[in-house]
Formats: sequence, C-alpha cells, structure tokens
Amino acid sequence: MRTAAPAPLQLSDEEAEIAQLPWMIRLTVTCLLATIAGWITSLPALGLPAAAPWVLYAIAYASGGFYSIQDAWQTLKERQFDVNFLMIIAALGAAAIGEPREGAVLMFLFSLSNTLETYAMGRTHASIRALLDMAPKEADVYRNGQVVRVPVEELLVNETVLVRPGAQIPADGLVVKGDSAVNEASITGESMPVEKRVGLKVFAGTLNGQGALDVRVTTAVSDSTLARIVQVVREAREQKAQSQDFTDRVIGQYYAYAVVGITLLAIAIPLLFLGWDVPTTLYRAFTLMVVASPCALVISIPAALLSALASAARGGVLFKGGRHLEAAARVKVVAFDKTGTLTTGRPGVVAIIPVGGPGRLPDNLPCLACYPRPHDDEMGELTPDQFRLLAVAAAIEHASEHPLARAIVKSAEERDVPIPEASEFVAQTGAGASALVCGRTLRIGRPALFGQLTPDVAIEVHAQETQGRTVVVLGGDEPWGLIAIADTVRPEAAVAVRQLKEAGVERVVLLTGDNTSVAQALGNAPGVDEIRAELLP
Repeated sequence: MRTAAPAPLQLSDEEAEIAQLPWMIRLTVTCLLATIAGWITSLPALGLPAAAPWVLYAIAYASGGFYSIQDAWQTLKERQFDVNFLMIIAALGAAAIGEPREGAVLMFLFSLSNTLETYAMGRTHASIRALLDMAPKEADVYRNGQVVRVPVEELLVNETVLVRPGAQIPADGLVVKGDSAVNEASITGESMPVEKRVGLKVFAGTLNGQGALDVRVTTAVSDSTLARIVQVVREAREQKAQSQDFTDRVIGQYYAYAVVGITLLAIAIPLLFLGWDVPTTLYRAFTLMVVASPCALVISIPAALLSALASAARGGVLFKGGRHLEAAARVKVVAFDKTGTLTTGRPGVVAIIPVGGPGRLPDNLPCLACYPRPHDDEMGELTPDQFRLLAVAAAIEHASEHPLARAIVKSAEERDVPIPEASEFVAQTGAGASALVCGRTLRIGRPALFGQLTPDVAIEVHAQETQGRTVVVLGGDEPWGLIAIADTVRPEAAVAVRQLKEAGVERVVLLTGDNTSVAQALGNAPGVDEIRAELLP
C-alpha cells in the first residue's frame, strides 16, 4: 500500500520569526561592534581617515536596521508608516546632521529590543510545544477486530483505544475495560496516581500505570482537555500589557504621524517665512525629529517587561505575558496550585504504624540497633518495629514501578535501611503485591487486600485517610502495620505565604483537584486563608 508524500512543512508567521532568531542575534552583535569600532576610529588621537568611522557606522546601520527596514517597507506599501519607519528616518537624520554615532546607537537599541522580544516569544512557543508533546502522536485503536496504530488526529469519537502499561493516554475518554493507576498531575494537579476502573474518565496526555486499559474516545483530539489548555496559554500569550498596547497602538502609530508632520513644518516654515538657509533648517529640523522620536519609549516597555519576566523566571515564577505581570501590582488575592507549588509534588512516607500488638514482627528481620542514626525527616526517629516494617515493605516493593511503591523504597534508601532479599514477587493489579521475604510470604497493598480488618486497625486506617493520606497495609495472614503516604508541604511554603501577606496580599487561596480532606490537611500547614478542592480541569 502506497502512502502519499508528506506535504511540505508550513511555518506560521510566529515560527518563521523565531527561526530568524540566530540571525537577529548575529546582526545585533554586529551592530554593537561596528558602533563601538566607529566611535574608536573617530578619536582624533588615532589619526585615521575621516571616512573610516562612517564606513563602520554604515555597517551598524545596515545590520541594526536589517529587519526594521523590511518591516517599514511592508508598512509603506500599505500607505502607512509606523515606529520602524520613524526610527530609520531618525537614524538617517542623525547622520545628516553629522551625528552618525547617535543613529547607530538608536539602531542597536531597536535591534536589541526586537531580538529580546523574539527570544521571549521563542521561550513561550517552546512551553506550548512542551504541552503539546505531553500527548502521544499515535494511538493503538481497535478496528475490524484488530489493534491498529494510527495518528491521534485520525481517532474518531466512540472508537476504543488500547492504552498499554506505562503509555500516555491519547484522547479524553471513558474506561471500558481494565484497572490501573493513572498519573494525572499534568492535567489536574493530583499529586497521587488516581485509580481508574470501568466507567471512570481519563484525560489525554496523562500517564497510565501498570495495568492495561481500553478507553472509549468521548472527545475529538482537537477539543480535548489538553488541547483547550494549550489554547488558553496561546490566547494569554497574545495579550499585550496595557502600557505596551498603548505605546504600540497610539504612540507607535499616531504619534509617528505627528512627529513626521512637525518635522515637515520645521522645514517648511523657516524656509518660507523666516529666511533660514537650507543647511541650518535641515540641521534643526532633523535635531527636532531625533529628539521627538518615540523610539526609546516604544522599545523601553517591552525591554522592561522582558527583564521582569526573565527575573521572575529565574526565581521560579512564570507569567503568561506582560499583561499579567502588570496586573500583579494590583493583586489582592493569590491562588496557588497545590502540587509542586505549595507541596513537593512527590508522594512520600509520612507515617509508619505497627498494629496487632508486640511480638507480631518476626525476629529475623533487620534490626534497628545496627543503624542508630536513621535519616531525619517528617517522621523523626523510628522505633525498632517501624524500622522493620519499612525494611520489609521496601523489600516487597523493590521490584514494583508503582509510584507508591517507589515512595516506600525511596524512604528506606534515604534512611539507609538494609533491604532484605525478596523473591517470588507477584503484583496484584489495583490491589497490591506479595513476595517471599525472610522465609515468609508477605503482602502489601490496599486495606481491602486483607479482607475484613479488625476494629482497631480499621479505626487507624480511617484516621489516616481522614488526614488525606493514602494507606497501605503490610503483613502476612494478618496485618502487621500501616504505612501512610502523602504529598508533603514544602518547608518554605509558610514563609512564602507570610511574605505575600506582608506585601499587601489580603487572601491566599489553595486550588486543587485533590479531595477535600487532602486539601485541608495540606492547606492548613502553610497558613492559607481559603481552600477549594475537588476542582475539575
């Protein structure tokens, strides 16, 4: 079967401009170097020919105005002119009155501003590309009784796709077969993997866990949750700051007409009515035009905004655009996402609770006495039973790729806990796992894995879940202990909230897709004023 040749890649205007960035940088640097060299060669002490600095300034004019000349010409063909045209005329006017260096500096500053603006556009464009890359390019779909791999754009509503373990979900849909845990942090901000079973909704771009899923597509790929997020980011990026919009629309256009008109009057009136000679008239008229040119004002606002955006980005704060940066000065309420902002965004062991009374744990498990200085974290120093429980849990989970299993193993490794050898590992999808550890077959997983729990264990499980923690139970035939896992609050979160209030912010709000108990438990620690949980994308 022959396939049609791919169509040639068509770049948007924005992509074409970003593609020119390397040349814009080279030309801006050339303009700067030529301007500096022109100034040096004009020093009388060097005794160089008078033409030498003019040649270098001409190079600065050509390199600095390369793209501005093209933009001005396109505007002139539409019988209009803008700040690019005015900047070129002002630079030429500076040369006409014997000050080519001033014109070269103007060309450099304008070229630098355009280069920085294109660079910022490229950064934003890259962030959108990163969002788009979250979704797979192809999907496995059931057609005519077979699994066929097709581009995601060809998926149809109501078709069923196969999502393999560890693969990204290609489209929004409903699970029609299978059980798995899906990482939805990229869409909902949910810090913990969400268990998915038949009838539950999944989102494009989220990451499937260990189980295979059959998903019925409910939304066209172009209208998926991820696609709508990308569209919102694009629209926000295109919104200019109010000050920049004013300078581009009013000063950059209408004021440019006024400056040209005033310059023409400054030439005509002295020649016709004041009897000035032509050289004096042109000198003063061009001086007026250079002084009145709004070029510095027009390029100052984008430069200031870009500098502020870059400074904020270095501090880990990302703004969608200049309009939102300006609005920050008037903010009275700050809303934080939970995962990765107020919290670390990674599940961690926050409690280990032995159950069943003393003597339940066997003696041939790793002993705490060999490691008297465990890793210091939220749980503090472990008791011998807690230490043994963590060692056994890590042994069973060491072969698992489930996020909760990785959290248990990481906690043991951070505390230098000796992890026993485990064999005969068996994963039970959606429930837990079992393995042979220290001569015993042990299990770890959801509380339901152990059937009907005794009242004291059930009460403890409920108490942990009320605090927004995910609880796994460890034991043999009966539970030995509980391990509570949760997202943890950043140590600096409380300080950041306090500093915001000192800066004039009246209320700090926590927004999350987590359930209410999780949000309350995590939101109270940094001292936020309002918590809104169980939010949809």
